[in-house]
Amino acid sequence: FSSRAFRQYFVGQSLSMLGDGLRTLAVPLLAYHLTHSALSTGAAFICEMVPFSVFSLVGGSLADRLDRRKLMIGCDAIRFLIMAFFAVAYWLHFLTLPMIYGGLIVISTCAAAFLGGQSSSIPYMLGRERSTEAIAVLIASENTSNLVTPVIGGALFAYFGPLPALTLNALTYLASQISLSRIPSLG
Repeated sequence: FSSRAFRQYFVGQSLSMLGDGLRTLAVPLLAYHLTHSALSTGAAFICEMVPFSVFSLVGGSLADRLDRRKLMIGCDAIRFLIMAFFAVAYWLHFLTLPMIYGGLIVISTCAAAFLGGQSSSIPYMLGRERSTEAIAVLIASENTSNLVTPVIGGALFAYFGPLPALTLNALTYLASQISLSRIPSLG
């Protein structure tokens, strides 16, 4: 954490992971909330997991060919816009299941591209000798996020409804963009 660039990067990554964790539970719950169908909930999970699995294969390759910083900011911008759209569409009562499924596919594809830029940018920022420590810290942050955020997302959803969970999720992606934009380069 002695590197200012890494501190900014860590904050951006942690916020993005927080958003991913909130989304993983909140959006399928939203699908259930709209339809009262376990099948639609399961389909929402599939729309999150399958595109991520497929596009993770090309995410690193894409990150090697593009400006990683711009790629990651762009992915977070798209994820922010979709989550903000979900929140507004739910608030105005026109959010539909096909919108959720389509949005989740795009979000998951962006998450795969974002992740491709994540690990590969560390050596450019800190050098190879400090990369292992930085990646370990990011993995710890991701594991903590995976442990805590589904509970937070579920609690937000249960006590306050879908709107706060969707809004908070969108804001995490916006904050990640701001944090990443303050880093001059990621290689």
